[in-house]
Amino acid sequence: MNQNSKTSKSGRELDIIYGAEAIPNANGEGFLGLYRAPGLAPGYVRDPETNRVRFFPTEDAAIAAASLRLFDILNTPRLRTVNRSGKTERYQKLTPTELKVLVNEAGITWTMLAYLYGTSERRLTEWMNGVNDKGQEERAPHPVRVLLELFKAASQNIDIAERVTDSVTSHYSEKR
Repeated sequence: MNQNSKTSKSGRELDIIYGAEAIPNANGEGFLGLYRAPGLAPGYVRDPETNRVRFFPTEDAAIAAASLRLFDILNTPRLRTVNRSGKTERYQKLTPTELKVLVNEAGITWTMLAYLYGTSERRLTEWMNGVNDKGQEERAPHPVRVLLELFKAASQNIDIAERVTDSVTSHYSEKR
């Protein structure tokens, strides 16, 4: 049975999605802190100054550090762009120019796009400008591209999207 700590009064089995545990150092004394968070590969606690895996003298110290790292991950907003996280995204986001062209080609208004996509006009303005109110880069996500391409392909897709959205929405502003 996998436990959080051998020295704790009552160890508990680790959740396979969330977790913090101590791993004995295979090369000598001490322990490594290992954390698991949803949607991320498991990671070892690292020294913030050197970015090297950190070793702890006791099992409880390793678990405490891994728990703190897990807490930080779960309570920090997810980073969305390459330059903020250092990782590439799976899908290319729309540039402001691409977004403007696609909206024009689809033949709908910004208000209508916001309504059908289920977002605010303020968010669309951020995508259109390429920057949010905090000065960070903001681009339209991949599903917006898919939706606009469907609208371009056949105007009946706009009607279908509008009918579906109307059926589950209590109110909205101006239409196309």
